[in-house]
Amino acid sequence: MGAQLRDAELMGENIIGIYLSEEPMCDSTQPVEDDEPRLRRFIYDGENIQQPQLIGSGIHGVVVLIAIKGAEYVLKIFRHWKQPGPVFYDYDSALLISPLACESRAFARLHSLNENGTWAARCYGWMTLSDTQFGCLKMLLTLMI
Repeated sequence: MGAQLRDAELMGENIIGIYLSEEPMCDSTQPVEDDEPRLRRFIYDGENIQQPQLIGSGIHGVVVLIAIKGAEYVLKIFRHWKQPGPVFYDYDSALLISPLACESRAFARLHSLNENGTWAARCYGWMTLSDTQFGCLKMLLTLMI
């Protein structure tokens, strides 16, 4: 049972709706009344990524400076995460303790309170990389291995 829980897919499309939302991330001056806010999708999801430059890498992923539509953004690409053990949580709990989930939930909460960019870096939402976008970043992502 431990190996099955350790190897469970915790970063697939099934996380949308749990702590990620398909709604676009828009500037809002109104706090959101939600006990469990979800991080909204980046409004330029799917656009061409240009001029990628490595900023750094760590345990959870790689951070890259990119340009989209002439504006600069910082993109964090998370490593594929498996529960490290020795305790393996049930699937629903494991989904909520992954590094991606923790950061997404924290930024969603800040956005819901109209505090995005106040207590941490401004977050512009989440995105799934297309094959084209991934190809643009492929050389930098070799650092993730």
